[in-house]
Amino acid sequence: MNRVEIKKCSTPYNYDESYIAIDGKSIVMYLEEWIRAGKCKQLESFNTMLGMYPAWGRELEWEAERTFISELLDSSTALNVPILVCEDDMDLSCIVILADIRKENNCVYWDRIGLLNHEKEDFTAEKKSGILLTDSYTLEDWNKYGSSIAMAEVDSEEWSRWISENWHEELLRRRRNYTMPYMQNKDNIIWIENVTWCFNEKEYQKCVDWYRK
Repeated sequence: MNRVEIKKCSTPYNYDESYIAIDGKSIVMYLEEWIRAGKCKQLESFNTMLGMYPAWGRELEWEAERTFISELLDSSTALNVPILVCEDDMDLSCIVILADIRKENNCVYWDRIGLLNHEKEDFTAEKKSGILLTDSYTLEDWNKYGSSIAMAEVDSEEWSRWISENWHEELLRRRRNYTMPYMQNKDNIIWIENVTWCFNEKEYQKCVDWYRK
């Protein structure tokens, strides 16, 4: 079984960051070593991975994405879950490093680490996956929106006004309805390393909870 903890590390940008560490080594150090060993050509042009932002952190650009990632972390289903994002954008639109995570028998397994490939993303489809995706509506949604915004068209004035006033809800719906299945499609992941790490569930949960303080 592997040891998991939170470790404060110096970044190349003259500030400290707190990362998940496995067996005493931060996840960004593992990633840096894999990239320099030629295991992900898509990231070789970047100067360093050592300053990436923890995807579970409190300073993500959008609160909706924090909520979305938290939901993935709490799921009992095996999922690809963001663990690091670009330190400049601090959202899910740029570099996203994921772990293939499953939970079994009081253990949490990280089987693989990969890079989300954005090339097949369809922004038009994503826009339709927010408040306009009535297939995802609950009864409460129909009562609230059924006679109003649910009938709007993408890019209409009504739709644009609604999402500008309700961006948190719109983005959270898009992440649940579009980004989540996109991330779970193996064809959209560039796998970097098979790690087969196994963590004690309670110790792992302490790390998850640390980022929620």
